[in-house]
Amino acid sequence: MLLTILCTFRPGAYENAKQLRLEHYAFLREMKQTIVEGGPLFGPDGSPTGMLMVVESESIEAAGDFIASEPYNANGFFETVAIRRWSHVIPEPHPGYIDEEYDKERASRAHP
Repeated sequence: MLLTILCTFRPGAYENAKQLRLEHYAFLREMKQTIVEGGPLFGPDGSPTGMLMVVESESIEAAGDFIASEPYNANGFFETVAIRRWSHVIPEPHPGYIDEEYDKERASRAHP
């Protein structure tokens, strides 16, 4: 299943987390088969505030184990880590997917 992992840095933690960038990128290299999409999140001033990943995982618990070993998280730099199931809609998983979903929803409303 696809899951999102949303992590936010503790206030001021990014400055210390930067010391682990090499370990963070080593983790990403090792786990890139699990990660579908991902990248940093930025605040209004352009400074990093956290990261977002979409991962392929067999369960929320397995995704929790995955992110527990991420160096920034393992070293306590994240204030929050939220894992949620995600449904891939855009870009369309296959041509016509959104039209199909639209037609299904429209049909369900026509026949209560």
